[in-house]
Amino acid sequence: MSNPISKHFSKGIWLMLLATFSFSLMNIFAKLLHRLPVMEIVFFRCFISVLFCTAALLKEKVSFKGTNFKPLISRGLTGTTALILYFITLHNIPMGTAVTIQYMSPIFSVVMAYLFLKQTINRLQWLCFVAAFIGVALIKGFDNSIQLNYLLIGLLSSMLSAVSYTLISMMKKTEHPMLVVFYFMLIGSIVGFIGMLFHFEKPTLMEFVYLILVGITTQLGQINMTRALQAEALGKVSIVQYIGIVFALIFGVLLFGETYTVLMLFGIAIIAASVVTNVLLAKS
Repeated sequence: MSNPISKHFSKGIWLMLLATFSFSLMNIFAKLLHRLPVMEIVFFRCFISVLFCTAALLKEKVSFKGTNFKPLISRGLTGTTALILYFITLHNIPMGTAVTIQYMSPIFSVVMAYLFLKQTINRLQWLCFVAAFIGVALIKGFDNSIQLNYLLIGLLSSMLSAVSYTLISMMKKTEHPMLVVFYFMLIGSIVGFIGMLFHFEKPTLMEFVYLILVGITTQLGQINMTRALQAEALGKVSIVQYIGIVFALIFGVLLFGETYTVLMLFGIAIIAASVVTNVLLAKS
């Protein structure tokens, strides 16, 4: 008798869950680095991953050129821009809210996959996405502490992340997952280094440890996310990232003293239910 959990929660979904948890840990360390300039965090985040990726590519004897140079560069540029914008929002609004805005990217990803990759989405899945969007709106609520400019920056980051994920999915048959991560991190390192030339703050010993941990958790998240996106349909695995909202809200309460209303908690429940339902309905 087949296991119903393993049947629906496939390898791609488990990889995305692992990636999401890794990114949640990264969010914590990045939030703790609020004193440091964003570009400084971007540089350390990406440069540490470049070292890991380089070692892995050399070990596996994978060509650094790849077969689709333009998409690799495009993925790196969109991913880096989205990352910078995300850290700006993370430093200026509560972590739970910043992550919630960022995790709207699966909505944009599904739409892009439907429009450009011709992936089919059934009606019940569309209802799940609408319900998840409503849940996001409930979490956001009417929080007057969030400035409109940071909200717009966060939404733009989410949209660019969706473009980046779509590019990853388009390269799933032609590029090694580690090479896709490498180009993203290489471009992020270059952009971050240039930014540090204009604004640099010497990190304390603890901040330096956090910077290293940001890089390590990023590497784990990027590898597993890329493998997940290349393993299965974009619309199936991208929605799993909504679990990251729950992680962020829990960590926000426990570590940063953030508070949430009953309405916001109701939104979390809607999102969680939508994620599970979509996983069960999604086609491989």
